[in-house]
Parts: sequence; C-alpha cells; structure tokens
Amino acid sequence: GDAWTPTEPTQPAPEEPTEPAPTEPAPTDPAPEEPTEPTPEKPVEEPEQPTGTTDLLEGTNGRDVINGTGKADEIQGHAGNDRIKGGGGNDKIGGGEGNDRLNGGSGNDLMYGSAGADKLNGKKGGDKMVGGGGDDIVQGRNGDDVVDGADGNDRVDGGRGNDVMTGGAGSDVFAFRLSTGTDLITDFEDGTDLIDLSRWKLSADELDGVLDAGLSEKNGDAVLDFAALGTTGTVTLKGVDIDQIDAADFVL
Repeated sequence: GDAWTPTEPTQPAPEEPTEPAPTEPAPTDPAPEEPTEPTPEKPVEEPEQPTGTTDLLEGTNGRDVINGTGKADEIQGHAGNDRIKGGGGNDKIGGGEGNDRLNGGSGNDLMYGSAGADKLNGKKGGDKMVGGGGDDIVQGRNGDDVVDGADGNDRVDGGRGNDVMTGGAGSDVFAFRLSTGTDLITDFEDGTDLIDLSRWKLSADELDGVLDAGLSEKNGDAVLDFAALGTTGTVTLKGVDIDQIDAADFVL
C-alpha cells in the first residue's frame, strides 16, 4: 500500500493550475473591441446629414408665404399669389399658378414662375430662372445668371455678372445696369424687343456716340461695347445684323 500514496497526489497537482490559466485572458478580448467600434462611426455620420438633405416645402391653392431654410430646398407654391424665399442653399422654386414673387436668396437657384404675372429675383449666386406664362419681371441680380422670360411681354434683367438673357415669345424689354458684364441676348427681335438703358441716364447724343463707337459685328452677331461711356461691359445680340440696330431699339 505504500507505493500508491506518492503517485496519486502528484498527478492532479499540475493539472489544476493549467486549466484556469488560459481562461483568464479570455475576458480581455472584448475590452478593446467595444470602444473602437463607435468612435469612427460618429464623426462620419454627422457631416453627411446637412450636405445630403433637401427639404420639400409645399404651399396650398391659396395665398402662401413660404420661407426656405439654409439648406437646399424644393419649394412649390401651387395656385394662388404666393411669396416664396429660398434662403441659403441651392434651391428649386416653383411658383405655380397665380402672380407670384420668388426670391432665390444665396446659392445657385432654379426658379420657374409658371402661369401668371410673376416677379423672380435671383439675388446672389449663378441662378437659372424662367418666367413662364404671363408678363413677368425676371431679375438675375448678382452672379452669372441664365434668365428667360418665356411667354408673354417680359422684362428681363441679368443684373451684375456675365448673363445669358432670353426674352421668349412676346415683346420683351432687356434691362441693363451701369455695372454690366459680358452679356448675351439670344433672341433679340428688331422692331419687337427693346434694350432699356434708362438707369444710365443717357442723352440721345450720348447714345448715338455709343452706337457709333461701340457697335460692331463679330461672328455674325451684333456686339455693343460701352467703353465710350468710360465703363466696361458688352452686350452681344446673337444673330442680329448691326445694320438693324439704331436708337429706336433703346429706352433712355
């Protein structure tokens, strides 16, 4: 019986400490995984929300006043005489039926007046505006704008910047400011449309001097240069012969 007593306690002694040893580092594995997962997600999600957001704002068939946000808004006034301001961001604004007033605000905006006698004001940015049906006033203001009166007898004013102006159907008036840029009129019709320089306060003799010194032909287009008045700026009348242009085409 003495030979059995030393062998029995020596076998379980090394087995017991080796079993819990590998189990102790196991809880350390999830510790670094928990803080690393949420930290990269939060800063990625936050800047994506304002840049990809477009708010849809709709009026009723009555007389609405709608103010946009600082983001890119889509605003539909529907019927009625509406007043709509886009605010900041690159907005899409539709007036709908009625005599609407649309103000794009800052940003590069798209505006359509639709039916009615509408007034569109692009304000800042490079805007694209279409008056639609009716006798509209379409003003680009600051920036390089694309301004289209469409149907009706419209007043089209590109404002400052290098603008592309289209009167559309009807007898249209193209208005220019003293600080005009390099502007293009795409569809001037002699005897139907007019060029308004009333802000310049020119006399008839001064206008004759501008036409004599600054009217030229370039690539089949009539080009009017205002350098004779001591200011920069040109107006190109696409497809118009210079022999068709005289003082009767202007409003002083």
